[in-house]
Amino acid sequence: MIPDSLATQPIFLCVDDTMVAKTGTRFENVSKLFDHAAHNGSNYLNGHCFVSIMLCTPVWKNDRVSYLSLPLGYRMWQKKESKLELAASMIRQVMPEFQEKKQAIILCDSWYTKQNLGSIVDEYQNLDLIGNARIDSVMYDPAPAHTGRRGRPAKHGKRLSVETDFAFSNEKIGDYYIGAHRVITNLFGCREIQAYVTATEKEHGTKRLFFSTIFPEDLQIFCAYQEKEPLFLSDSLYKNKDILAAITYINQHLTADLSLETVAKALFMSPYSLSRTFKKETGVAFHAYVVKKRLLKSKEILRKTRSATATFEACGFNSYTHFLRCFKQEFQLTPKEFLQEEAQNQFVRFTHFAGKK
Repeated sequence: MIPDSLATQPIFLCVDDTMVAKTGTRFENVSKLFDHAAHNGSNYLNGHCFVSIMLCTPVWKNDRVSYLSLPLGYRMWQKKESKLELAASMIRQVMPEFQEKKQAIILCDSWYTKQNLGSIVDEYQNLDLIGNARIDSVMYDPAPAHTGRRGRPAKHGKRLSVETDFAFSNEKIGDYYIGAHRVITNLFGCREIQAYVTATEKEHGTKRLFFSTIFPEDLQIFCAYQEKEPLFLSDSLYKNKDILAAITYINQHLTADLSLETVAKALFMSPYSLSRTFKKETGVAFHAYVVKKRLLKSKEILRKTRSATATFEACGFNSYTHFLRCFKQEFQLTPKEFLQEEAQNQFVRFTHFAGKK
């Protein structure tokens, strides 16, 4: 069902429930249910509640990536177990089918973003969860580094507030300003997760809170960026075999000589043909692509080494000055400022994910 060229893209498991009103009184398992979406003057109805799970898989549509939604199943809530337990058991039932997938992600609303469902993420190496959460959810800063002093190490830092502890992006991303923070919450035990707050306006706009067990740099999904502009940094979204070969070669030789002539020779192409085809297929010039790939790699190395001087050669730059200039131009931050914002868990917007036509 999933094309080979999209094999590295994630699949989504969407969890939700639906209610079916019943007017009779003798139906089995009929109960009084709260319907938050009701607009008939009452938020309660008599009926059945069904918990469902839906699979979303990536497919090609008009040379762009789209997602096909397929219902996997549903179960009636019978009060023997909670809706959360029903959802968790359905996830466990289907996950063996996706053991070979690189990434499976549960999507759910705030009713299901709770410990019962959150704990299932730890049972599968390739499973993560992204969900809406109650705006008053308790969150803490990650635990500070151990000072070596006597006493029990702190389990977490200070308690965080949606209103004061999230630095919003300077501009709207889509329809919202977005703030992000690495946090610890009891919903996911002791593990660090990413919290996002969206706001229609910075000061008095409506805010919503989301939790994600997967961090932005680890999320391999590109559909959202295709609405306005094509994404060009994916390793697997191109059908042209020459471009796929070029991208593979670049990824495997980031620290080597990646001049247009060198790569073209390795692929038995002319430099002109490679340059022209690469720009046509990806929307970005060959050299710019190489630089951006190296800069993406530099973020990973910076997080480990905490040193710009130890990073620039490890990601393929021959000149420290050139690396600093490219890094500042791409991220609007110096490496030092980048590390400072990372340490403060502030949101950094990387505009390089979207190509320029």
